[in-house]
Amino acid sequence: MAARGKGDFTSWAAGRDWTSLFNGKNLKGWDSYLKMPIGLNQDPHHVFTVVKDGDENVIRISGRM
Repeated sequence: MAARGKGDFTSWAAGRDWTSLFNGKNLKGWDSYLKMPIGLNQDPHHVFTVVKDGDENVIRISGRM
């Protein structure tokens, strides 16, 4: 896939429906995977969380393993 400049992407995306991946509230519908032995959708250290940043919620990834 060739890299596109900002203008190219804008024209390519024009007229397409936007699909939001984050609902702005929680991580419902997301899967997480932490290196073994933890595995799929096991997050005992809360590596992936939703936090407030100003007046919006954002996804925080702590990097802790």
